[in-house]
Amino acid sequence: DLFNHKKIRHLPIVNESGRLIGIISLTDILRLSFGNYFGEQEGADFAVLEMLTVQQVMRHHPHTVSSSDKILE
Repeated sequence: DLFNHKKIRHLPIVNESGRLIGIISLTDILRLSFGNYFGEQEGADFAVLEMLTVQQVMRHHPHTVSSSDKILE
């Protein structure tokens, strides 16, 4: 998968015009996994992930900063 293959932890989600509308993390996706609760349930995990969209799982309205903001702000 993209997160593991590219060693990515978070992905920004943009709309058609390129505006940031959300962010999704590997943790957000792992929360949907049943493997930790019911043993190895890869089929169930795949079915859940196949039904959901990025918009349903992503965190909406992420906080943003300007590139000119100071780190301590």
